[in-house]
Amino acid sequence: MKRFRIIMLVVIGIICIAALSYADIPRVLNYQGKFTDKDNNPLSGNHLVTFRFYDVPAAGSSLWEEGHILTVQSGRFNVLLGSIKPLDVSFDRDLWLGIEVASDGEMTPR
Repeated sequence: MKRFRIIMLVVIGIICIAALSYADIPRVLNYQGKFTDKDNNPLSGNHLVTFRFYDVPAAGSSLWEEGHILTVQSGRFNVLLGSIKPLDVSFDRDLWLGIEVASDGEMTPR
């Protein structure tokens, strides 16, 4: 009976480890950039930034959109796209990333 319990514990342990190894890979995309003003001076402070993925280089409707309040230091920022809204975009084709800071309109070109 004791041997049966040990075997069952080992089997349950193996099943648990296998289940963890098949867990979903987090679908986030690390994106880093630098914001400057029109005179190429680096920005600093907190900025509302909206990121959008498109399947066309101009116009069209976005496939995915997510907004972040980013802390920008010396112009540099880092963001994990997909950390707020699931990144349910298929990356098996060309995509364009649109970026909009505050309500200044989307930067061009994408």
